[in-house]
Amino acid sequence: MKGKIALIALALGLLMLFAAAAPAMACPTERGTYARWEIAIHTSPGTEVVTDGVLHVQGETGSITAFGAPWGPETIVVTNQNYELDLTTYTGHGSYTFVGTFATGTVEGIAFFSFSGLGAYTYNGPDISAYGHTATTGSTYPGVLTSDVTLDHGTSGALKGLNEITCDKGVAPNDIYLIFGGTTAYGFT
Repeated sequence: MKGKIALIALALGLLMLFAAAAPAMACPTERGTYARWEIAIHTSPGTEVVTDGVLHVQGETGSITAFGAPWGPETIVVTNQNYELDLTTYTGHGSYTFVGTFATGTVEGIAFFSFSGLGAYTYNGPDISAYGHTATTGSTYPGVLTSDVTLDHGTSGALKGLNEITCDKGVAPNDIYLIFGGTTAYGFT
């Protein structure tokens, strides 16, 4: 229960941060969008408990390599990932916090995601590789379908003052890695 309260408090804090930045984002010095592609892996499973056919995960960690940002590739460290996944329908939801590192600075944020059952995802981005996995343009990957929304803000370097919102869709072909593609909207304040 304490973990859920802390997560809710963090989410509300980040939403308040973005709400406070909204007036400034209305007239940013630079604003745009870019296509984004990611490969993600799990680095530690955290605590896993199955209750009534639902997998409850707390404290999982991971790494993501993201491509497409105007300021170069991003290496993301995922911390405190918590989610629920129905093992019959493969539906569920969760969230995680993260720190992203670019050559020009860092960002911090939170992501909210959902699982929408078994299916296939066709990857339409450029060929990318990370962590020993490759996503190839036009290839279809079966697995658990996922989507997420991430919110982050620049905390150092040339990215200080950056605010981003990303919407991704993708697939978890197995329990080790994920492939995503989406769009990021950004503005500097």
